[in-house]
Amino acid sequence: MLSGTEIRPVSLFVIGVPAALIIIVIVFIVNKSKGRKVSVLRETVKFIFITYLVLLVSLALFPINFFPKDVAFGITPGNVNLIPFKTIIFELGRHGSIGIHNNVGNLVLLAPLGFFVPLLFPRFRKLHRCILLGFFVSLAIEILQLLEDYFSLASYRAADIDDILLNVISAFIGFLIFSLFFKLIKTIKRAKPEND
Repeated sequence: MLSGTEIRPVSLFVIGVPAALIIIVIVFIVNKSKGRKVSVLRETVKFIFITYLVLLVSLALFPINFFPKDVAFGITPGNVNLIPFKTIIFELGRHGSIGIHNNVGNLVLLAPLGFFVPLLFPRFRKLHRCILLGFFVSLAIEILQLLEDYFSLASYRAADIDDILLNVISAFIGFLIFSLFFKLIKTIKRAKPEND
């Protein structure tokens, strides 16, 4: 068992979210004082997105056990899967809700990313860019989890290609929701002058 200084997901969330709020409020006040046009709605969306990112990091990478007393460098046997659909099929075949929970969790993990990124950054309003972003974010998470396992920072992290597959689908779902939302907003804006 690992022992040392452990930072839990709740700790990161409790510190990260208020810090993000303070930074956004400060930037908002500075921009207002300089006479720049600032949208309260956009700043609110930014805060929600940053809150999601803090939650994503908390769930994917924490708890982290810094300065573990029992360090054994190396990857735990069975903690790497490079065979597509192997873990998905195994999880679906398990009894109980754990398998469903794992698959569904990975299937929704990056959906907010697929929604908020194109909403805030127009260059990501093309499907292939959003999918690539989802892929690289998921790949980065898996690599970091592998490093956590290698350096004994976490005892239950695994790198799995199936996580990447499900996360990419998740980003795609988020992008579809964004596309529908964006079309709805444009339709409402076009209809407004007719009603005036």
